[in-house]
Amino acid sequence: MRLYQNIGVFYTIIDLEDFDLVNSYNTSWYLMVKKGGRIGGVVTKTGNNKNRETHRLHNVVMRHSTTSNLVVDHIDGNVFNNRKSNLRIVTVKENASNKSSISKNISGYTNIYKEKDDKYAVRINGKRYGRYKSLNEAISIRDKEIKNIFPLRSR
Repeated sequence: MRLYQNIGVFYTIIDLEDFDLVNSYNTSWYLMVKKGGRIGGVVTKTGNNKNRETHRLHNVVMRHSTTSNLVVDHIDGNVFNNRKSNLRIVTVKENASNKSSISKNISGYTNIYKEKDDKYAVRINGKRYGRYKSLNEAISIRDKEIKNIFPLRSR
């Protein structure tokens, strides 16, 4: 599926079986760009100005209602890959732990933070899992704890 944006043309992947469903929205799909220029997904709007609704492509493909406490997660982190094999329904907490490392994180690894004394702290969902002298030790602990917390996580 081709997406048009004023910054260029982008493509998203959907399963062939979902094409008619996605096409039934009869509108253009476009990129949702968040603060800082980060791409937040593929969306479309329906309705008039008073009753406008925003639809996220991954929710449409998964036939997921946004009224639940669950969200659709892109397993590989690629918002353009909207095939069912790459999407899963998870809690908000699980989805948040799946984020890539933020730019302020100088360790370069999700859930691992380099502290002022050059030790590495492991924090997952606000809970601290210790401080370590080596980055490799912190990565090992982080990976072990994440498997305990989220056994289905693949990233």
